[in-house]
Amino acid sequence: MSQIFLITSNIFTIAFLVIYFVQVKKGSSVPNPSTWLIWAIVSSMNAVSFFLVTNQNFWQSLYVLLVALGLIIIFLYSLIKGKFGKIGNLEKLIVIIVLIIGIVWKTTGNADIANLSLQIIFLISIIPTIVGLLKNQLKEKGLPWYLAVSSHTFAGLGILMSVSFNWVSLVYPLITGVLGNGAVALVVFLKNRKVKLKNI
Repeated sequence: MSQIFLITSNIFTIAFLVIYFVQVKKGSSVPNPSTWLIWAIVSSMNAVSFFLVTNQNFWQSLYVLLVALGLIIIFLYSLIKGKFGKIGNLEKLIVIIVLIIGIVWKTTGNADIANLSLQIIFLISIIPTIVGLLKNQLKEKGLPWYLAVSSHTFAGLGILMSVSFNWVSLVYPLITGVLGNGAVALVVFLKNRKVKLKNI
């Protein structure tokens, strides 16, 4: 059962990354530069630390690797093609905070502490995207964010159903993945609902 949940998570992961990439390419999604810069850097570190936290379990870690590759590809494409929104003071402040937390990540030799520190970075990095959406400086569609929440949910279930797991391995999928992406998904949903009500 654990394998089924983890495979389903990987399918949802590929789906939300491909759909988001297409939306960025078409201009229907405008990503926040600081959020995606942080994600591009931190996701690779997260993939390594998550692999260690799961005791080098390939199936539990595969979706984290897929997320990292996808985020890096989308970031590089957006950077090269000029698809990002504007960067403001909030974005600069978030990057500074993230750098400080990154130092903690780098100076500790404990895989659990390192991974938990990265989750704090992920959660903080979502703030500029939410603020940008609320200020109408960014554009996002709900589908990839809903798929991202689903992907992390199935990953969390897959880990829970495993024979053995480290509780720290649940923080990324359930807190960062479901709560973090869920916050963006909720904002996008409420904004779209508001627009629909205005057009009635």
